[in-house]
Amino acid sequence: MATTDLSPNLVFIVAHPDDLAFSMGGTALLLCEEYHLHIFCASRGERGFTDGKEHAPSAELAATRTAEELAAAAMLGAEVTFLRQIDGEIFAERAVCTQVAALLAALRPRAVFTHDAYDKADHSATAQIAVQSLEMAGLFWETEIYGAVGMQGGGRRGDLVDIFVNISSVIEQKRAMVRCHLTQVGSEDGVSAVLSRNSVWGQLAWCDYAEAYRAYLPLMGRRWSRKAGAILMELS
Repeated sequence: MATTDLSPNLVFIVAHPDDLAFSMGGTALLLCEEYHLHIFCASRGERGFTDGKEHAPSAELAATRTAEELAAAAMLGAEVTFLRQIDGEIFAERAVCTQVAALLAALRPRAVFTHDAYDKADHSATAQIAVQSLEMAGLFWETEIYGAVGMQGGGRRGDLVDIFVNISSVIEQKRAMVRCHLTQVGSEDGVSAVLSRNSVWGQLAWCDYAEAYRAYLPLMGRRWSRKAGAILMELS
């Protein structure tokens, strides 16, 4: 396979507004100085009510959560593209995969970050969109791809994690990003609850705060004739 030089772009493919900040925000903060970040958000969070009840999609809530996502993305200098999926109805259908494949082909990212494949329905479907779109763009085997491990699926089991990222140095910036998503956290206690998950991962990673990932391809020190084939292994 021919080696290609990929651009200094990174793509985060997530299901809902807040997913990047909650699960990958610290990693994004560590990488945003060196790379151009692009967020592909499948939905606008139309059903993101926090009362535990089933709701119809809400245009008003979608508008609020869109603004929240744009505010958080601004902290990263990231561009946001919404994929016009509906919260609670995300599937890896051909139309959305074709759309994302075209975007990926244009950006040729160094790495793609998405959800772990074994997660709740919208997250799992979005992870499948990421994988299928990379394949359709002809980039799967030359693009690093990582799935963020959430506490729902991983709990405290470090054996389900391929790599931890120490985010202790940017935890206050992540706190500010999480705080952007007021509809989901509700209060400062809610912000602290999100960061407590990072504290749990930190205990397993021997640091204060960490984010956890599974790699869709085996981690290697060298790959595709590049100095380091695992972008997260380059972080100190």
